[in-house]
Amino acid sequence: TRAFRPWEMVLVVYGFSSKGKALAFEWAWQHPRRSKAIKEKVGKIKRTALTGMKGKVRILNELLCSEAFASEAPNLRVQVLDSKHSDVLPCLSQTRVPVSIAPMQELPTEDYGQGEEEEEGALPAGGLGKGM
Repeated sequence: TRAFRPWEMVLVVYGFSSKGKALAFEWAWQHPRRSKAIKEKVGKIKRTALTGMKGKVRILNELLCSEAFASEAPNLRVQVLDSKHSDVLPCLSQTRVPVSIAPMQELPTEDYGQGEEEEEGALPAGGLGKGM
């Protein structure tokens, strides 16, 4: 995490039904080989193919298509924060999740928590950063 600083935010995943589900998604995205949701699928892929922006988008695609997060899929959205990163869009074409390109300022700010207490204005989300 110290290499390639400063980091640039590339995309955000939002719309989780609770903070717990958002955190579970984030953990699975960061630890794909240990995640029950996708470890069988990514276990067949070389480690080097799971690194960098393209690798993280590949993992994201697997997560969004996984049964573990199927109940979340109707509410989830992926927002690519700059059109210069539009090359990630084809990688996400298999998902049932809408993908848009818009700046960070256009992210919705309402609270998506249903039943779990959240901080006011909190937005459960996972993001992908890229070293510059």
